[in-house]
Amino acid sequence: MRVLLYACYSTDFQDPLSIDTQLTMCGRELAQREWTEVGCYTDGAQSGATIHRAGLQALLAAVGTGGVDVVFADAMDRVSRSQADIASLYERLKFRGILLVTRKEGEVGALQIGMMGTINAEQIAATSEKTRDALIKRHAMGKNPGGTAYGYEKRIAYDLNGERTRGLQQIVPAQAAIVVRIFEDYAAGVSPGSIVRRLNEEGVPPPRSGRRDRATSSNPLAWTPNTLTGNAERGTGILNNQLYVGKRAYARQTYRKYPDTGKRHAFLNA
Repeated sequence: MRVLLYACYSTDFQDPLSIDTQLTMCGRELAQREWTEVGCYTDGAQSGATIHRAGLQALLAAVGTGGVDVVFADAMDRVSRSQADIASLYERLKFRGILLVTRKEGEVGALQIGMMGTINAEQIAATSEKTRDALIKRHAMGKNPGGTAYGYEKRIAYDLNGERTRGLQQIVPAQAAIVVRIFEDYAAGVSPGSIVRRLNEEGVPPPRSGRRDRATSSNPLAWTPNTLTGNAERGTGILNNQLYVGKRAYARQTYRKYPDTGKRHAFLNA
């Protein structure tokens, strides 16, 4: 049997079973079955709730070229935790006469697809609810439940048990001075366009410039008017951020993944 291996490290549950470990265990299983590996595809730190993963998409493309009898993974939830996606993938493999086999479940059939798809979908929903509850609790304690606004940075601290205390922030003085300057200039009648032009001329690093972002011709790392004005209804943009006036907003938006692309879209909460 000619086999395509697939392994995925999912961000959904911070799963400790590494890709290398999965491949090692699956390799042993293939050796016992006397099956031949003809390809291997992986996805690192990817959500199992979406099928739109580079490695998995490459595997599906390889399936379409033929020369494959089995797609093998450590478990069904490594392939997808989405009930719809796992069913769709199963049907695509079935159409080409290819088996879906996992180390934990064995050969996967329609009954397992239905049962495990439902279980995995419920697990995603339960985890999302637990995460949401934890963030609500963090917000109620006066801590930061989300991202870090410009002018702040995460503060590392530990409790008496040595556990990381999450949601703590501290002011970055240099950035805080820029925030104050922006508000003062805007209050004095200076337009957002003029404010950001001066900041760029002075070489002031914009928000996000210290992260993994890389400047391109179409997306330069620079201050733009939208950096300040954002979206008033959604509370985005420095001038709309209530944190700068002492109010910590939370759960203003809900994010859902668009089924066709797997990309997150924001919806304003009522």
